Amino acid sequence: MERLAHTRKPQVARHRLGRDHQPLGGQQLTKLREIASAVRSSNAGASLRTFDVMFDREEDFRRVVDAAVITPAVVARLYSIDETRTHVFEYPPARAIKVTFPRTVMAGNPEDTDIDGKQQHAPLLEIDVP
Repeated sequence: MERLAHTRKPQVARHRLGRDHQPLGGQQLTKLREIASAVRSSNAGASLRTFDVMFDREEDFRRVVDAAVITPAVVARLYSIDETRTHVFEYPPARAIKVTFPRTVMAGNPEDTDIDGKQQHAPLLEIDVP
């Protein structure tokens, strides 16, 4: 039986830097995974993928929004997708950020490696937040 080729998955840095590590420029950075209370992914129909980044604390939400570290350009780079088809929505009442973009493969396609889209949030966790 012929094996199906899988689509290329985004590469994520495997090293862990501690909370508030300092890059060469001297500015303190924190990984998004350390200040977001939840980061999850899901399908939004068969052709879209959506991500929710939620915060318990208003100051953490504001820190991420003010730093503009979750943008269409950043998401497009992380997921190797078209920036013009990537949308980022901030929803202050819920202290949440939603990201939506087209799936590279329709849900249920034989090349689909995650039919429910539940395991695609990992690259967002590595975003550095000043």
